[in-house]
Amino acid sequence: MRNLKTFVVCFCYSLLLVFFMNGLISKILFEGSYILPAETLVLNIGLAFLLSTFVVLALGEGLGGFALFILTLVLVIGNIIKLVFHNTVLRPADFALMEELLIIGVRFIQPWHIALGVFVTAVLVFLIIKFRRVILRGIIPKPRLGLAIVFLALIVLSDFIINDETKDADTKTRLETEGFTVFNYINFRDMFDMYPQEPEGYSEEAMTALKTEFQGMSDSNSVTGIQPDVVVVMMESYFDIGSVEGFGLTEDVTKYGRKYNKGYMISPKYGGGTASTEFEALTGFSSAFLPEGIVPYNIYMKSGEKEVPSIVREFNKNGYETTAVHPSEADCYSRDKAYNELGFQRFLTIEDFDVEEREMTEDKMTKDFKVRDKIFEILEEAESPEFIFAVTFESHCPYYNKYKPEDIEFDAVGEGLSGSNIKEILQYSRCAEDAAKMVDEICEYVSKRERPTVVICFGDHLPPLGGFSKIDYLSDLYQKYSTPIMVYSNYKDIADIPEGYISPSYLASYIINQSEISHSSYFDFISEAAETAPILNRDFGIDYNDENVEKYKLLQYDLFFGEKYLKE
Repeated sequence: MRNLKTFVVCFCYSLLLVFFMNGLISKILFEGSYILPAETLVLNIGLAFLLSTFVVLALGEGLGGFALFILTLVLVIGNIIKLVFHNTVLRPADFALMEELLIIGVRFIQPWHIALGVFVTAVLVFLIIKFRRVILRGIIPKPRLGLAIVFLALIVLSDFIINDETKDADTKTRLETEGFTVFNYINFRDMFDMYPQEPEGYSEEAMTALKTEFQGMSDSNSVTGIQPDVVVVMMESYFDIGSVEGFGLTEDVTKYGRKYNKGYMISPKYGGGTASTEFEALTGFSSAFLPEGIVPYNIYMKSGEKEVPSIVREFNKNGYETTAVHPSEADCYSRDKAYNELGFQRFLTIEDFDVEEREMTEDKMTKDFKVRDKIFEILEEAESPEFIFAVTFESHCPYYNKYKPEDIEFDAVGEGLSGSNIKEILQYSRCAEDAAKMVDEICEYVSKRERPTVVICFGDHLPPLGGFSKIDYLSDLYQKYSTPIMVYSNYKDIADIPEGYISPSYLASYIINQSEISHSSYFDFISEAAETAPILNRDFGIDYNDENVEKYKLLQYDLFFGEKYLKE
């Protein structure tokens, strides 16, 4: 009878979990169009039943139920956060970003959150004290090992019927094929396998052949010997919101930067993942060849000791002073270690900024004009050619307490937008206005300089605005992922990006080419690959049979994870 009760409770739990999470995913990620085939739904419920029953049997009803409750809480809350703010679902790799989550998460806390937290904590403490004897008896492990082993065996056997052929596909394709439970089971099973597998065809002989090909590829015509100063600014959550008609902004807040537009970047992430875009733009490596959800800085570059190919090293070889700038903590996304592996000679953090209260937003983020001033300062003091890579911070979410109402001199009058949507749009638009003005002011400053200078600015990803769903903005993949690339030079004409849209991994070679410095054939190959596969993003579909894509994947594996046959 006791076992039957356990089975019934676990089955009901499995039904509720699967239907709730599938409904949530359908509503937010698939806009209501997500329906699992019957056989896939049965497999998901069955696997959830096996897993939950095993936990309860292995630990006992009390401790097992508590463990299941905590796990469910993490899954549900984590997925809601990821779905709402990033239009995707929770993955094991996200837990490697807990430090960054805590740093950013505190900015979302409002007074009522604190009051609710204090109240809930007080109630829990009261209940724990009042029922401490019952609780203590309940959490004592009371395993039923015989049955637990049977269910563990069933879980192992079920692994043979689970189809994981799509585990390298985009999230939507995986969820449609696998379902919520199977998706999470495969992710958990493979969570310690975060390094990509050796690609088919990888060998010393194959790399030697590629090396010969690359050595004959270097474009000496692109090297002029001018050695301009190069300023690259990656702008937090920046996109051209002034051109979004559905929001009905009464002022074109991004007009200041639009005149420098030369094309668009297709971000590897929506609503977050700054460090992934940054990684691609600095290395020429693509996130599309890595397990989905990975932030390379936090997983692969935490030692700070290995040498990673990068545009930074190319500028170092050309006698440049290379400086990274970000008005935040040095260890955010492990940048202090990652920048060392990329070859930066110095890294200026918030400790190097003298920021007054009025120079920060209401939620204590350094305003973009401080980054502008730091760039001017570096250029003024330079004694050798400068390569500056700056990351801004003002536009980071959340967007409800950055500015006082009197600091926003425009309105949003789009149809169907709620009051909270409008407030969020206005707060973000104020950020975008400051960012666009910063671009214009940097370019105006450069126009008056005698030294040849190139400025390249781009957004890392779109902001996670709730209003997007009200105007069906994210259903167009180009709108969901594209941010403008703004370029200016005071000594030469800058042509538009031929492909119109490029992934940030190709932005690396674009920066090298616009700088006209001597460089390795690695970046010449990346320029060539951009001609046949300009967008490397799983959601757009990747032609892995494309010859350049095959070579690109081999090259990246060799230089980042393999034997480094191509290093020289």
